Amino acid sequence: MIHINYGHAKRRCPERPKCMYCSKRRVWMAFTYFGAPVCKECWDGTWRKTEDGECDPPFDAITHEQSGEWITS
Repeated sequence: MIHINYGHAKRRCPERPKCMYCSKRRVWMAFTYFGAPVCKECWDGTWRKTEDGECDPPFDAITHEQSGEWITS
């Protein structure tokens, strides 16, 4: 078995965590590779932007509910 880390995830959180950028609380949050919650607006407007351009997918395109998965052969 091999564990694949995507570096990001999106999931529904009934406890509504605070966004690490703006402190808004949302039911749906994206999570960075180190587990910090980021709301849709901050994910698309801040987190994805790098000096080299956009690196992670847009919030609406994230399909991973966990930050990784186990692959079996």
